[in-house]
Amino acid sequence: KQWYQRRVAITAGGDISYANGFNHSRPTNAEQKVWDTWGQMVEPVGSKMAYMAVPGNHELDIYDSTNENGTIYTKRFIMPGNERYFSYGVGMVQFVAVSTDESIDANSTQGQWFKNVLKKANQNRDSRPWLVVFQHRPIYNSNNKHKHWKGRQFNTSSRYVNPEIIGWTDNYPTLLVEQNVDLVLMGHVHHYERTWPMK
Repeated sequence: KQWYQRRVAITAGGDISYANGFNHSRPTNAEQKVWDTWGQMVEPVGSKMAYMAVPGNHELDIYDSTNENGTIYTKRFIMPGNERYFSYGVGMVQFVAVSTDESIDANSTQGQWFKNVLKKANQNRDSRPWLVVFQHRPIYNSNNKHKHWKGRQFNTSSRYVNPEIIGWTDNYPTLLVEQNVDLVLMGHVHHYERTWPMK
């Protein structure tokens, strides 16, 4: 009981239930049962505090209509804003969630939104002195398989059409530093890592 009283929110950085399995190893239409089981497992905590999540690649797997394509995530998680990227305050912290499966360059919808929300958060530092960003894919990590998230070039060379995703190597880290973000939490890679301060 004491553990619950000290915490008021949980942030989840995507790949929440692995309902689509690892490399699509689950049979077709198994996702709902896995999500139900996961919901029962997290209910003791999730029913007592805010459970805020950004989608990961296992929730946004849009390559095959028989697999998870973000629909189940958006039905089970009602987040603020457009539900893929959003901002909310808890106590002394302003949280900003971004979607790493969308562009965040200066001309993109998410990039413009992100810059504006960071500026607004900085104007409110008296009330919420901490500014924390969370996301799925890490822009920096030492895992050789996942590497640094640089976005993606448009390509049709695989069996799927992959839209271009840009802004993660230039606009995004620049905004983090310029807008004095205190902490960035990232998921995707199943290892704990931390970096030196960016400035």
